[in-house]
Amino acid sequence: LRHRGPDDEGWLFVRTSDGRCIEASGPDTILKVRDRCKDMAGISLQDADLVLGHRRLSIIDLSDAGHQPMSWDGGEYWITYNGEVFNFRELRTELRLLGCRFRTDSDTEVVLAAYSRWGEECVNRFIGQWAFAIYDRKKDRVFCSRDRFGIKPFYYWTDGDSFAFSSAIGTLTALSCVGKIPNCRYLADFVVNGALDHNSETHYEGIRQLLPSHNLTFDLRERTIQTSRYYKAAFTSEFGTYGHHRAIRYADDIRNLLIDAVRMSLVSDVPVGTCLSGGLDSSAVVVIMNRLLSRGESQKAFTIAYHDPAVNEKKFADAVVKHTGVEGFAVYPSGEGFWREIDDFLCRQDGLCQTVNFYAEWCVMRLASSHVKVVLNGQG
Repeated sequence: LRHRGPDDEGWLFVRTSDGRCIEASGPDTILKVRDRCKDMAGISLQDADLVLGHRRLSIIDLSDAGHQPMSWDGGEYWITYNGEVFNFRELRTELRLLGCRFRTDSDTEVVLAAYSRWGEECVNRFIGQWAFAIYDRKKDRVFCSRDRFGIKPFYYWTDGDSFAFSSAIGTLTALSCVGKIPNCRYLADFVVNGALDHNSETHYEGIRQLLPSHNLTFDLRERTIQTSRYYKAAFTSEFGTYGHHRAIRYADDIRNLLIDAVRMSLVSDVPVGTCLSGGLDSSAVVVIMNRLLSRGESQKAFTIAYHDPAVNEKKFADAVVKHTGVEGFAVYPSGEGFWREIDDFLCRQDGLCQTVNFYAEWCVMRLASSHVKVVLNGQG
């Protein structure tokens, strides 16, 4: 996971029988941690039966105080967390009124405080994207959650006694206890029906994904797993009668919701860029973001282009760039590049690919990563 989190590496080793911990951070390998932490805190690493690891990509509170695994309430709670809760400042204000005292400006600490105050119900208050695991020493359990729409990945494996989780399947298959047996049923659904992410299974037997809008609890005493759904989108399947004035009102509502969504997504301590195809959704995001940025802030937009004019839509992206004055960048994926990089691409993809368009998206994200840490992207 080093390519996903270049800013810090942290480890927590816990003897759950009494909650004693060994904590280590910095650019360490497991071997270095083992050498440096032997017999610290009254335990050895061999005693630890719970381990949390984290690679950080710092977006909010870039200081060392935001490093993970992070603790709360004197070490009663520990978290490893991937994502961003956009309304963390509002939640922090509410939690302060309830007596919580914060030592960082990170959303990670707000997630911990919210869990300590509201328990599992805290996720209903979050607006954002997340996958996290919290070691709850008081209840002797690990509480995990994934955001409403599954933007952030969460994979796990269990054999009925041990439990392992990660934001990448490749991390789990690297464990000696986890097999690499193909899930033929899942692969058949994908090949025959084009089904993907239609259940909690993955393309490996025994490795599952925590579904969107779900929580998971692993009881450290009983070695049992429980999952529960905390959110279900409300909708009606019936078509109503068209009314022009009502349609205009709904369009205004959608526009206001989209502006609010972009505004929330700009919560960051690092520059935020955009992906721009020239289509309706990405163009709308670029224009809205450009209007929301403070004067003097420049936006960088990243586009996939092709040398073949029959499929190249860069002219539409160029029109948006010209209209907004943003700084535009383009990448030109090719068949030769695809075959040259296919092994690295599939390794980083960490899952099944429905289309070679995934390679083009990988190329544009690689381009963006050389300029910004965060991009807004619309998938219509």
